[in-house]
Parts: sequence; C-alpha cells; structure tokens
Amino acid sequence: LVLSMMVAVAGCSKDEDPVDLSSVPPLPIVVFRGPITASTHTEAQKVKAIVAELNGFTTSFNAFSNVRPTVSGETYSWTLTESGLTVRLVATKQPDGGYAWKLILNGRDNVSGETYNNWTAFEGTVDAARTNATWFIYNDNTTTKSSDLIWTISSNGSLVGTLNKYSNGVLSGQTLLTDNLSGTGEVRLIQNSLLTYRAIWLSSGNGQYWYYDPSGQITSQGTWS
Repeated sequence: LVLSMMVAVAGCSKDEDPVDLSSVPPLPIVVFRGPITASTHTEAQKVKAIVAELNGFTTSFNAFSNVRPTVSGETYSWTLTESGLTVRLVATKQPDGGYAWKLILNGRDNVSGETYNNWTAFEGTVDAARTNATWFIYNDNTTTKSSDLIWTISSNGSLVGTLNKYSNGVLSGQTLLTDNLSGTGEVRLIQNSLLTYRAIWLSSGNGQYWYYDPSGQITSQGTWS
C-alpha cells in the first residue's frame, strides 16, 4: 500500500532541477535479477514473482530520484506531496558513516481515506559501504511490524536477501533469495520454520525446483528451460 502511494505521488511531484547526487547519500537501491529467461513455465514465473516482491521494496526509493532533498546538518529529507498526502524520506548519518533511513507519512490519502499523523511506514539502516541493510516495515498506520528485509552484498558480489513476514507480531514466513554475480541464484520459501519450496537457476536462465511436505520430504520437483 505504501509503495503504491509513493509511485502515485512521485508521478505528480518530479523536480525539474535535481540535486547533485554526489553531495548527498545515495538512495539505498539494490536490484535482484532472478533467472534471466523468457520461459513461460509456471515455476519460472513463480520465481520471478518472488524476486519482484523483494524488488518492490528495494527499488521503491526510485520515487525520490528526481527530488531535491533539504539538508539540516547531517540529516537529509526528500519530500513528495500530492492531494494532501506528504511522503517524506529522511536519512541521518550515523557515527559509523552509514545512514539511518525513515519513510514518514502525513496527511490524508484521498484514495483510501486514511489519515496519517507523522506515521513511520518503514525504517532501516545501511552501512557506510552500502553492502548491508536492515529494514523494518510496519502494518498500515500502526507500529506493528509486518515484515523486515535484510540484504547483503558479499565480497564476491552476490546479493543475498531475507524477507521475514509476521502475523500478529509472530514470524510466520521467510523468503531467502540469493542472486550471484555469475547470473546463477537460489530461492527458498519457509513457512512456520519449515522449508516448503526451493528453486535454483543457472546463468542460462534454466532452473530446477522442489516442493516439500512438513516432514521435509520432496512432494514434487522438476525443471524449466
């Protein structure tokens, strides 16, 4: 919901004179590629949808790419406003050289009718090298965590992401995604601490998948090309 609002607001609030990005912290954007294939196989499309779910968050900061931030000391703020709703992205430099980030909503969303009073939709930290990030995402207009996302770029260039999902504050599911520099990768789905699905793919885009029952036995498997 928050990401769709960001896209809608950004579409009406571009700045014609973007700031020199070398003077401010880069927006914390990473992109998972997933299998590079045109296959219409159900499992290839499933993996692509999983990758798109993580990218929906990690690339959402693009909404602020043409917005001039304001600066107060070592705090930077990007603001989008449309139809009474203000979306503000704030980055504050930390002692270790990294940044703490927050997305704050204020005003009334004319689509949903929801009113926000400086509500923090998500927050997180990115280290100085921009190779490690941890994000906490909250249920709409609450302080209850709906999910958290951790991503890491390893020394060999692999991008590894873990999306944890919560139900009433209790961990209910996980998505583990590895995107290697070589074009290979892996995804694992875990529900209630049990592996339910795994898929791997090659740099060619061809892949293999497995489904598991609660006892850890394979119930079905196959390939795509």
